[in-house]
Amino acid sequence: MRNGIGPMLGRVFGVIAGLMLLGIMLRLVTALLTPVLPGPLMQMLTSGWQLLFSLVGGAWPAIAAVFIISALLWVVLGRRY
Repeated sequence: MRNGIGPMLGRVFGVIAGLMLLGIMLRLVTALLTPVLPGPLMQMLTSGWQLLFSLVGGAWPAIAAVFIISALLWVVLGRRY
């Protein structure tokens, strides 16, 4: 017996909602810490994020592809089993 498309769409929207929630939480934490932390510490954190993004910047398409393929596999395997 085959399942409908509803559970599969639910999982896809769940993955998208989880990623959006993670991004919103990171923005909120940054907005909360900016006025509290001293200027030099915030500058060090900002430069650290910039360094991380510059190091990983060339690999973003490959990282995104791995996440997309793993999410699709999760949806397909969850539908079958």
